[in-house]
Parts: sequence; C-alpha cells; structure tokens
Amino acid sequence: MISPVEACLAVVGLRPIISAKVEKIRASTLERIDGLEREVQRLARQMIRNELTDTFYSDLNYRAMLKDLARGVEVDQVQAMADAFPPQYRDVGHALSITASQVIKTLSDMVPKSVYTTVAGPTSLLPDDVKLWSFVSILEVLDNPLIVFALMNTGALLRSQATAVRQLYPTLSADIDAAILDATVKAKTKSKAFELAPRAEVGVKTWIRTGGTPVAADMAAKTKANLMTSQAASARRKDKQAAQQSAKGATKTVQMTETASQRSNPNAP
Repeated sequence: MISPVEACLAVVGLRPIISAKVEKIRASTLERIDGLEREVQRLARQMIRNELTDTFYSDLNYRAMLKDLARGVEVDQVQAMADAFPPQYRDVGHALSITASQVIKTLSDMVPKSVYTTVAGPTSLLPDDVKLWSFVSILEVLDNPLIVFALMNTGALLRSQATAVRQLYPTLSADIDAAILDATVKAKTKSKAFELAPRAEVGVKTWIRTGGTPVAADMAAKTKANLMTSQAASARRKDKQAAQQSAKGATKTVQMTETASQRSNPNAP
C-alpha cells in the first residue's frame, strides 16, 4: 500500500513545492492521488506486455528549478499550498509540507557547485556538464517517479535514478515491485514462452537490483512458486477432463454392449 504522503508527492511533484508560485490543487490531481495504485498496475502491465510507448516526454525546466533551489523555499509558501488542500486531505497536505522541506534541503545540498578560491576570496563557477546532468537526471525521476516505467521500458533507467526513487518513495517502490511481479507472473502463466523485450529486460533488472538481492530473490521465488501452483492446477484440470472423457467413453461402451446384446437375443429379459 502506497503511503498517502508519498502518493501526494509523486502526483504533485517537486516543481510546485520548489517554485516561488503557490500552486492550487485541482480535483483531477486528487483523483489521480486516489488512483495511483491502479495507475502503477496499468503501467506495469503495459510494460510487461510491450504495449508501453517507447517515447516519453518530460517538461522539466531544470534551470528554473535550480534557481528556485538556490533562492531557497519559504516555509510559508509550502504551508500555503498545504492549506489549499480540501479538508479531507488537509492532514496529508501538512505532512507533505514537512516532507517537502526535508527533500528540498537534501536537494539543495546535492546541487553541483564549483568554487575557485583566489586571494580575494571564493568565486562561484558553473559546474561541469557531467555533474549537472547527473543531478538533473535524479531530479527528473524524483519530480515524476512513474517515469521509471518508461525508462525501464527503453532500458534507459540509471542505477542512480532507481536508488533515488527507492529512497524518497519506499512504499511506492514496493508497490512498483509488486505490480511488475504480478504482471510478469500472469504473462508467464499465460504463455510459458513469455520473455520480456530486450530493453525492458535491462531496465527491469536495473530497477530490481537497486532493491537489493533479497528483493530480487524473493521475486524470483514467488514467481517460481506461482508458476508451479499454476502448472499443478493446469495438470489437475487436464486429469479431471481426461477422467471425465474416460468415464463417458466407458459409459458409451457399456450402452453399446447392452444394445448389441439385446439385438442378438431379443427374448432376453
């Protein structure tokens, strides 16, 4: 089960929290928060079935977010957004504001910096592209964690991205694990020859490995157990059908024997 605070942060994203503008929470946003688990299951099914589009779009304006992080986020701003939640979501909104403050502090510490110290004092320089890209790639998945499905599907998911999502969204990550496992087992049960698309195989393995060996082993064990259960049930059904057909055949043979006997000896009682 996904934590309400994580579900809220996953749908609202980091941009409305970091931005200087106080965002309003729409009814459609609340509906998506309530249906996040169903959305995770749908995306997992589409990815496993190779029905998920290979292209994905991210409108992350990282330059604006970097400026907002450098400026700092006012506590009153985050609180104002939490107060904009409907009464039934108010507690979640306030919990989100506390979590958001911690996340923003962590992100601010992660922002790549480059300083050149001279006799006159330190001078800030632009960070190199590699460090900046590494930070932005993590910022992107934290702002929209469900994008990991598209990244897994294309084999483009980075270990650093998967680790970051698991750290900030532990219950959501567990739900993603369960959805992938469930979709995989169902696909394998339907067809023994089922295999993930090559790129998706790479992406899913990257995701699973960041969960640690026990998670991967547990998933493998559950998959094997479910497959064995399914195969046993299928064997029982076949045995039952064979027994029914055999019984029908035996009954028909007896009836034919009796009919033939009556024809050969019509005076028999």
